[in-house]
Order: sequence, then structure tokens, then C-alpha cells
Amino acid sequence: MFDQRRLARWVSGVCAVVLFHSFAFAVPDSPFYPIAQVQQKTSGGGMFETEGYVVFVSVCPPCPAEAVCALCPMPFIVISGKNKKIKYADEMSANDLMLSTGRGGDFILGKKYRFKIKADVFKQPGEHQNRMELLDFSSVRGRAPKSKPSN
Repeated sequence: MFDQRRLARWVSGVCAVVLFHSFAFAVPDSPFYPIAQVQQKTSGGGMFETEGYVVFVSVCPPCPAEAVCALCPMPFIVISGKNKKIKYADEMSANDLMLSTGRGGDFILGKKYRFKIKADVFKQPGEHQNRMELLDFSSVRGRAPKSKPSN
């Protein structure tokens, strides 16, 4: 026969254990690397944090309702240690990073952010960096540049 009180005690005990483990074994903070050092420091993959300016945001072109359009690639941004503008992602330098975001419109070009990133272990053929996935980000306040981005 089903005993609701016994089940409730068991469930509350399991929840308490899960809560205890999530607080008792917290994951340490991710290391911080300047963008220029990311490729050297993350060649084996892993999570890290960095700060940089958003210099490119991928945008999916509009597709009319009746048209058959190509699929858009995964949304991404390009970040840099310098506040500059690039028109195309293939204008990236070795000190820029491309991050897959899952969203494209949340970023302002030329604004500085702090990023938490997961780097894959392997580089894809023809790519100069490991694949990088954006996990979280926040605006860096009070350090925005006073001049306009250079071209």
C-alpha cells in the first residue's frame, strides 16, 4: 500500500542531500585571461573569463514570408581587447575571439563586457581558434571608452 507520509519524508531527505551537495562542493571561479592570452591558456579546453569589446555581431538577413532562404549560421559575436570595428568576421586578427552565443541582438557594438566562456578542446580544420561558447556575460561599467571606435 502507498504511504504518502513515508514518501514525503524520503523526498525531503533526498532534496536536502542534493541541496547540501550543491553548496558543499561549489565549483571554483573560472580563471581570468586577457584576450591576447586566451589561445595559449585554453588550448586544452575548459572554462575561463575575459573582458573585451564587442566588435562584430552576426545578423541573420531578413527572409520574406514566401521565399525559400538559406539557414542562418549559429549566432556569434567577435570580441577584441581593442575597441575597433570590423565589417566581416573574416577580418578578425589573431587577438580577436569568435564566440557562439545562441543569440545575437543582446550586444552593443563598441561596448565592453566581461564574458564567461567554455572552450572546446579541439580546433576545427581551417580555424585559428578553438570553438568558444558564451556561457554568461555582464556589462563592464565605468570603463567605456570616451572616443569613438577606430576603423
